[in-house]
Amino acid sequence: VRTVKVEKRINEIVNRLNKTKVERKPDLK
Repeated sequence: VRTVKVEKRINEIVNRLNKTKVERKPDLK
């Protein structure tokens, strides 16, 4: 259960980073 929670948190962080990348450079889709 704890591992799943950690994975979920990492997933959220990765999603945020990806979103920032897309927002910063939408030309590099």
